[in-house]
Amino acid sequence: MSKGTIIYIGGFELPDKNAAAQRVVGNAKLLRDIGYNVILVGVYKELESKYVENSFYGFKCYSIQYPQSKINWLKYITEYEFYKDITEKYHNIYSFIFYNLPAFSMGRLISYANKNNIKTFSDCTEWYEVTKKVNFKNIIKRIDVKLRMEYYNKKVTGVISISRYLHNYYLNNNVSTLLLPPLVDIEDNKWILEGAKHKASNTIKFVYAGSPFLITKGEAVASAKDRVDLIIDSLYQFHISGKSFLFNIIGITKENFLTAYPSFSNKVNQMKGVLIFKGRISHREAISMLKKSHYSIFFRDDTLTTKAGFPTKLTEAISAATAVITNRSSNIDEYIENGKNGFLINSINADDITKILDEVFKLDTKEQTNIEFYTEKNKSIFDYRTYIGKVKGFIEQ
Repeated sequence: MSKGTIIYIGGFELPDKNAAAQRVVGNAKLLRDIGYNVILVGVYKELESKYVENSFYGFKCYSIQYPQSKINWLKYITEYEFYKDITEKYHNIYSFIFYNLPAFSMGRLISYANKNNIKTFSDCTEWYEVTKKVNFKNIIKRIDVKLRMEYYNKKVTGVISISRYLHNYYLNNNVSTLLLPPLVDIEDNKWILEGAKHKASNTIKFVYAGSPFLITKGEAVASAKDRVDLIIDSLYQFHISGKSFLFNIIGITKENFLTAYPSFSNKVNQMKGVLIFKGRISHREAISMLKKSHYSIFFRDDTLTTKAGFPTKLTEAISAATAVITNRSSNIDEYIENGKNGFLINSINADDITKILDEVFKLDTKEQTNIEFYTEKNKSIFDYRTYIGKVKGFIEQ
């Protein structure tokens, strides 16, 4: 018998088109195993009508049209009636979970919940830093972020924090909070059907999978979240020295990268054959490529956004039994054991990156095999089933 219905609302694109959707689906499966009926309400970029109903992973799902204009964007960030209408289709509503929902919508839904004895939780995964460019949209975004993070998240029953930084911030503000990293369903076919890794090779296979920057001319470098340029710059030095490697970049094309970093044109062309830009591919294809790589590699600047967030790519790499090369950010050092399931550096200057990559290239066959054995043995640390007890206690507080 169901314990009640949880309405999970936010900017996730189902079934697995962005990292938000992957987090929400993992959490929804966990909540379903506890005994709740979970309804997912996300967004859909290719939608012509106002909304669409679907079913994914056994969940009833509603997707609202992703805003394509300024007027539609204003409507989206103040949406209320759509969420209220969906809520009233169901009985015995236990709670709302807001996934980084715009503050204007969130505030009205909190008021609705309080009037109807419904619990409210905020699934908080970011502290977005708005660019300094002054325009109407950025002014609204700054107000939205401040209201959500510093006001409405303190009015909910509890906050589900993706990182230690957010967890501590809300604890220090006397808000009930649960630290919950991105989770996966390790029994999903995409994690178990790819077969052997076929990693036995003298060629070290690196992979980056993500959206490192906004693919908009003039904004890419300023918006850079992951420093793919630093990886390419360092690997170029190993390429001209004769090291054997392959670096697959998933999520952007060669043209996207060179639009952001035109000065890299010669280096990229000289690395033809060892530097492969895959562009956007399906999530299943990305996981398959991840599993067949020796290392997932990414580096991040030290900003509020990276402190408050948590890289889904870390969860996915560990779940794919693939070691990680990165720098210390957020609280990822709680999950990476240096030399066992990855390599951590303290900063992302060129010398540190080159030094850690040199260490990786110098590993002998036995050392590399030990890393692969350890990652395979410990790939379930982000399986949602590991967190059922903690989430149950928090949600039912």
